[in-house]
Amino acid sequence: MKAGEAGVRDLIARGEVPLAYDQAAALLAEQPDAPGLRYLAALSLARAGARDRAGAELDELDSRAGVPTGDDRLAAPGSPVSLRA
Repeated sequence: MKAGEAGVRDLIARGEVPLAYDQAAALLAEQPDAPGLRYLAALSLARAGARDRAGAELDELDSRAGVPTGDDRLAAPGSPVSLRA
């Protein structure tokens, strides 16, 4: 399994969102201020249907650092790592 954000992104792209969340959560325990990881954790939760928990994760992201910008993959509709459909 790939490490870091790349591994989480890969799991999301393959549709393995529960595993992606587990990996993102484990990484966040070590790096709580990593906005990209927190975003991917929220995305994984949203894709798994846990929208309330995803919203709470996004609130936490916003309170810590804000939604990461400058990564076109996060904003592109239809992208495997976009919150937009």
